[in-house]
Amino acid sequence: MSEKVSIQVEGRLPSSGLSIRVSCKICGQQFAFSPRVLLSMGHTHVPKRCPACCDVSQDRPDQTFGRKCLFSSVARVHSLPPGEWVRVQNTANGKADRTVWHLTLKGKYYGADWRGRIDIWAHTVDPPKAGDVVEVAHMQVRKTVAIQTEGRFRLDRNLQSTVDYEVSRRVPLTQAGNEGVQIKEETTDYVSLLSLPPGTRMRTLGKRLLWAEAYSKTTFKGLGRQFEATLDGGLWHMEVRGGVRSGRATTTAWLAVADFETPVLYLYRDLESLAETTAMIPRSSNRPH
Repeated sequence: MSEKVSIQVEGRLPSSGLSIRVSCKICGQQFAFSPRVLLSMGHTHVPKRCPACCDVSQDRPDQTFGRKCLFSSVARVHSLPPGEWVRVQNTANGKADRTVWHLTLKGKYYGADWRGRIDIWAHTVDPPKAGDVVEVAHMQVRKTVAIQTEGRFRLDRNLQSTVDYEVSRRVPLTQAGNEGVQIKEETTDYVSLLSLPPGTRMRTLGKRLLWAEAYSKTTFKGLGRQFEATLDGGLWHMEVRGGVRSGRATTTAWLAVADFETPVLYLYRDLESLAETTAMIPRSSNRPH
């Protein structure tokens, strides 16, 4: 995805949606940032330090060295993942950032056999709700992290097998070089929801941010009602999945952006009659009754 970039060396932040690229006064490397994100966090001036140097100066447990936007769109919130929004406010050098809201949903919400995780950071005054118009961005961040190994252990599962495992935790990068501390690189993805500045007029063009679920079920020896459901389409999505360990019940869930021309489709197939139905989401419920 190409990104428009304007150059500005110093001064107050503009309200433009263009990214700004400046040079870090500490390391000299150029870095880009979104004025809208900084304005929503209460900042008023162009930053002088890159994210990596800020991480080091604030003794954070990781250091960002790469960030890119994989998808971005203005959309109206239709529905959001289940869960509670957590209020987060960071403080550095005696100054507090504006409040942001954080919600995490893992696939284990739907069962013990799970995969996937979605982290949402909302730069809004209040937790996002249906009807809000936000700028949705799928961000990918590369970080350097310091991992402290606290011990290695062996667990006897039964008389014939054992499992070796390691207990570790993140520590500030300033502890690099200490015994048991390893430096690693990792890539994480998250979703940013940004409330638009007052007076900003941006058309959603029918785009909606929505949460969709598809529930599938099979039964022991083929008895009882059986069906499978899948999700398809949309302009963009992130996925989690979870269910019972036997695999007989599974839920696939998407956080997605869709419009009228490219909707999210709910595909349902009855495994007994082989009847198939297709529906456009949003729906009040995607689980068969």
